[in-house]
Amino acid sequence: MNHAHPLLDQQLQQMLPGSYVRRQHLAACPELQLWLVAPECINRPFSAEEQQRIAAYPAYWAVCWPGGLAMARYILDHPQLVRNKAVLDLGCGSGLVAIAAARAGAKRVIACDLDQQALAACRANAELNQTRQNNNELEFCTDFHRTDGIDIVLAADLLYDHHNHTLLDEFMTISQQVWLSESRAADIQHPAFDHIGQHHYATEPDSGHPDPYATSLLYCSRPGAKQ
Repeated sequence: MNHAHPLLDQQLQQMLPGSYVRRQHLAACPELQLWLVAPECINRPFSAEEQQRIAAYPAYWAVCWPGGLAMARYILDHPQLVRNKAVLDLGCGSGLVAIAAARAGAKRVIACDLDQQALAACRANAELNQTRQNNNELEFCTDFHRTDGIDIVLAADLLYDHHNHTLLDEFMTISQQVWLSESRAADIQHPAFDHIGQHHYATEPDSGHPDPYATSLLYCSRPGAKQ
């Protein structure tokens, strides 16, 4: 199974018994690799019981969502966005965006997620990519309110629930520079944010099913905007 990861396998099996992760290079970001659910574990029909378990124990960290792929690709292609900056990756999931920021030359990267399993996956993926900045490891946290000295906030696919849009004002109390990448929020209407582009990356690994969320919209906070 290509260097299995027992801890992540155990975490994933809470959602889908018998499943496992595999080390995989990304089509959107081939210079990076992550521990993700093995394609053969999801490229099949699920029973009603399996669907219930997936809904009850969603392992968001085990796949790369389009918004995160688009954000990571943009950072790798435009490293000046994060170079020599302190970066906070909110809702880090697999850690893809945080790892991309470190690879692009950020001086400090904090990966934040409420889910301890996601942080475990992020640590494993950072190790897999030998991710360090200025000889320091990535930092991890569960509460973004306790961070300080942040130059730029990155958030991908966090606004799938309309109620989460209230977080945008909170993000801007941390830094006036906030970047968003959203595949599940059709249109973000906020006076402090501008839409700056869209990107097309399907969820990885490929489940074998059509991906209705393969288009991601990229936003950034307007210079001088206030929360």
